[in-house]
Amino acid sequence: MIRKPFEVEEYNQNHQVGRSAIRAYLDRVGHFTLQPEDKYGSDLVSYRKVRHEVEIKRVWTGDWPSRWDTIQVPERKSHLSKSKVPVVIWVLKSDLTQAWVIKGDQLKPEYLEEVPNTKVAVGEYFYRIPVDDCRLVDLV
Repeated sequence: MIRKPFEVEEYNQNHQVGRSAIRAYLDRVGHFTLQPEDKYGSDLVSYRKVRHEVEIKRVWTGDWPSRWDTIQVPERKSHLSKSKVPVVIWVLKSDLTQAWVIKGDQLKPEYLEEVPNTKVAVGEYFYRIPVDDCRLVDLV
């Protein structure tokens, strides 16, 4: 199994703005959060003992295309399905106005598929979670 190499520039472009968008939303709805300092841990932890992982899907602009019937979460996030505390994965629209909400226990082996992409042409696996099993949230 191949994993996309860590890209510092991509991380710097997306990490803080994604975390800030989800933190603002969660705080607004009463799920107050902190930003842990652990480099490889969750992006956010709420005081309700829920871990939050944040990803921005830069190719998602406009309305969610109806032909996208799954949401793809990289296999490298598989550790989230084994967490002892609840985990929520947020997949944000490029303009940070909407996000798909996925529970960590939805990262099931039966959803794992090889998905060719622009970064890794062969050998990278993703959880392809049906959109119907996820929740779309307006963040603003």
